[in-house]
Order: sequence, then C-alpha cells, then structure tokens
Amino acid sequence: MAVPDRLGPYHVLRPLGSGGMGDVVLAADDRPGADPAEVAVKVLRPDLAAEPDFRRRFQRELDAVQRVRGRSVARVLGADLAADRPWIATEYVPG
Repeated sequence: MAVPDRLGPYHVLRPLGSGGMGDVVLAADDRPGADPAEVAVKVLRPDLAAEPDFRRRFQRELDAVQRVRGRSVARVLGADLAADRPWIATEYVPG
C-alpha cells in the first residue's frame, strides 16, 4: 500500500485495508481543535486516479455516501476529488 503521508489536512497514521479501487488509512486531523481527531480516509489507487472514468465513479460514490444519513452511518468529513490521488474522509469507527 503506497499512500502519501498527507491527504488534505490529514496525516496518515497506518493502513486499515485495501480494495479494488483504492486503500483506506487511519489518519489524524492536524487542525487545532479538530473533532474527531482520527478519521478513515479512502484514497484512489494511482493507476486509477489517471482514468477519468474512475474519477467519475469515485464522485458517484461520494454523492451516494453523502445521501445516506443515520446514527449508524459514518459521516463524510471531507474530500478532494481534484487531488492527484482523490480521497474521501469519513468518521473512523473502530472495528
């Protein structure tokens, strides 16, 4: 898993898992008073980040996850789909 040390305002702490489209890492929000301090960040694989179709698919994923709300659903905290390696940050739920 080759993920940058930083994704937006988040400092990568450790890997959590990998899938077909990318990797998920545990990261810390370095901004003062950030809540929550730890987040899960999904980042698109570098080979897929260069493909416009996969960027659109990642956008659809973000749109879908932002529509789902509830006490049992991790909130989307940030995203940068224009980054070299597009990413989506959500609340981190241990387990």
